[in-house]
Amino acid sequence: NQSGLIETVGSGEPRIDFKDNTKGALKLEPSRTNAFPYSNKFLNTSWQYYRGTIIANATISPDGTLNASRYQEDSQTGSHLFRRQSLSITNGLSYTGSIFAKKGELTSVRLASNSNSRWVAGAEFNLENGTVISGTGVIEDYGNGWYRCSISGNAVQTTNVAGFEVYTSVGVGRDGDGLFMYGAMFEQGSYATSYIPTSGSAVTRVA
Repeated sequence: NQSGLIETVGSGEPRIDFKDNTKGALKLEPSRTNAFPYSNKFLNTSWQYYRGTIIANATISPDGTLNASRYQEDSQTGSHLFRRQSLSITNGLSYTGSIFAKKGELTSVRLASNSNSRWVAGAEFNLENGTVISGTGVIEDYGNGWYRCSISGNAVQTTNVAGFEVYTSVGVGRDGDGLFMYGAMFEQGSYATSYIPTSGSAVTRVA
């Protein structure tokens, strides 16, 4: 909106987007569904996290309220990540996973599919300068240190156990160091559309 914040509007209301146009422009998009049942409640049991801790309501999110979470590593050795499993995908279709991220002590994040045998996607992002470090992904600046990071790829089998993973590092953890995250989304399509909040079930936005 004009204040630079993400805003949710009711069904049937036109959306005016000021992100790349200071005068505002009508936002037109295809219908999409966010398959994550809890898009911003990372402590919900639908999300899993490893070798680290998630702290809810840790900082102001891109919607201007205190509802962004923090993931911080512990000192264990291994992959430091959180993820959502049990996603349904269909062979031959494209899928996109995305999340808003903001640097803390940690300044990069990697998004990946859970296995190349399901859907093929992955990229690492620099949260200091808003660039893609490696892989194929898209990073968008949302202001106040927030970036929306997304990866897209094709499903190579039909399954209901695909996953979306968010890595902070692999190796010895930097105990207590972390970053912030908000608004995850998993949609069928070859690019990310505007964020669809969910709280308990998948939500579809009509075209």
